[in-house]
Amino acid sequence: MSQTPSVDVAIIGGGPSGTALALTICLYSKLTVAVIEQTAYDNIRTGEHVSASLLPLLDYLQAKEPFLAYNHTPVYNVAAVWGHSELHARPSIINQMGEGYLLDRTEFDIMLAEQLVRKGGQLYLETKCAEGEQLEGGGWRLFLKDNSGEYSELETRYLVDATGRQARISKRLGAKSLPCDTLVGISAILDFEGDRSKTEEVLIESIPEGWWYSAWLPNGTLIAVLMTDIDIMRQGKFHKEKQWVEL
Repeated sequence: MSQTPSVDVAIIGGGPSGTALALTICLYSKLTVAVIEQTAYDNIRTGEHVSASLLPLLDYLQAKEPFLAYNHTPVYNVAAVWGHSELHARPSIINQMGEGYLLDRTEFDIMLAEQLVRKGGQLYLETKCAEGEQLEGGGWRLFLKDNSGEYSELETRYLVDATGRQARISKRLGAKSLPCDTLVGISAILDFEGDRSKTEEVLIESIPEGWWYSAWLPNGTLIAVLMTDIDIMRQGKFHKEKQWVEL
């Protein structure tokens, strides 16, 4: 009978949090690590604006040079209309660390995943953690399901849930979330026909229901996000396309 494969640390979720943790383990410990990601990095991902403070973190992960080789858009200005009608700008030239970036999130996430594999980590793509159980002697046994429907097992000493607010595996294992905020973002990616003037800046505008955030993405589309509390969202039905557009 074949032995079940095992690692010291298994991380569910291959977003930046999961791969950054996995890279840290690979670079600064002797532990083995595997990341289980349910997609092939082919889905829409938001969370694209980062400040220049990201660069020292990428340097720590030995991923700064690969990051700079990608087509991320520099952000030279953050403009805001907040609490009044005047537009205020905060140019990057006054920031001692320099300009921030608007990420191509697909390229960014793939870059971190590729660095993980290069540094000796394992990466399971298009694979879900269908279930997990705690072993009597300590550790966990995970039951994985790939996109073809095939099941496999993986044992690990330590288990990390990096699936974000959904906390899929944690909830299945009985963990309870402790929310500290009810802020939500409802986003849309807009594609315009014809030539449009694209600015290398981020725009923030406050409204009674919360605030708007918008920015041009590296691929030429525009992302617009309504940030509000979940009770306001439900009351105004702002998660519905019609109400979101009207707002």
